[in-house]
Amino acid sequence: MSQEADLVIDFWEVGQADCTVIKLPDGRLFIIDVGRRGSPLIDWLADRHPRPSIAAIVLTHNDSDHAGALPAILDMLARDVETVWMLRDRPSALEPFAKIFRRVEEEEKKGLVVRRLEDPAVFWESQTLGLKLHAGYPTFTANESAKNPNDTSGLILLEHNEELLCAWPGDLPVHVVAERVSPRRPHVLHGPHHGGPTDFKGANRSRFRAGAETLTPKLGFISVGSKNTYSHPRPGYLRLLSHHGCRVICSQITNACDRGHFRDNRPVFEGSGALGLRASRTGTPCRGAFRIRIREGEVEIDEFSHAHLERVAKLKRPLCLNGRGWKTGDPLPW
Repeated sequence: MSQEADLVIDFWEVGQADCTVIKLPDGRLFIIDVGRRGSPLIDWLADRHPRPSIAAIVLTHNDSDHAGALPAILDMLARDVETVWMLRDRPSALEPFAKIFRRVEEEEKKGLVVRRLEDPAVFWESQTLGLKLHAGYPTFTANESAKNPNDTSGLILLEHNEELLCAWPGDLPVHVVAERVSPRRPHVLHGPHHGGPTDFKGANRSRFRAGAETLTPKLGFISVGSKNTYSHPRPGYLRLLSHHGCRVICSQITNACDRGHFRDNRPVFEGSGALGLRASRTGTPCRGAFRIRIREGEVEIDEFSHAHLERVAKLKRPLCLNGRGWKTGDPLPW
């Protein structure tokens, strides 16, 4: 199979926000969340020559950290975006969603295709490659009955035949993600909720633990901002993932892993630059951006993975390693 038939997936460093860019085999882009206003994705798209063709932009939900950059992208590339998939998760007059909604409505009148994000929508598939990108949540009734936007966040799934390769759950509770994909184990899980799942504490704590132990992804990417005020990522969540064999990779470092790196703004590894992508204007990279390639149904991690892991092993208390029982001086687990 030629390299042109691969899917290349970039998990971006966008601070306390989410953004993933998938390059489809035909060269078009498929974007899951776009980050905040000022997202590095905007400048990266502006730099593309020729102008990029965007098959779809999918917003897992309409919080500003997932959807805030959409108006700027439409200002620049509306004619090059084929479809926008969105949820109804709050009143259209409520800011900041009102600005996003108005901009999408303007472009819809000019011909932009806007569709409602619901299971079982299929965004893209290739029978030849056995690949499918589709929605796994919410259903129409789950969307309408949800009490808050996080509970109705979209769940985007990439499958190879019946195998679950990647899952993007936005800010969904972990137990909901587990219920929707069980008994399959995703190879790559994005988040959810920047490593601070909404069911980590409170009334759903027991359901969280059961869901996390069922889900047990092989690799978890946590898109997090160094100076966020939400205590993300939750150390207990990272330890739980790691304990169950998940390799955890965070986009930026917080003081939970190394106060010196955090205080002095010293990057662990600048993945965005290594991959030729734009970096966040704020925060301190741990991995920065991260890339995988889907080749013949297999997940291949980019060539910078081991270099990053070697540097992580030198941190004061790397949560992504300590959860496995790893100690300084032990062989690296991957």
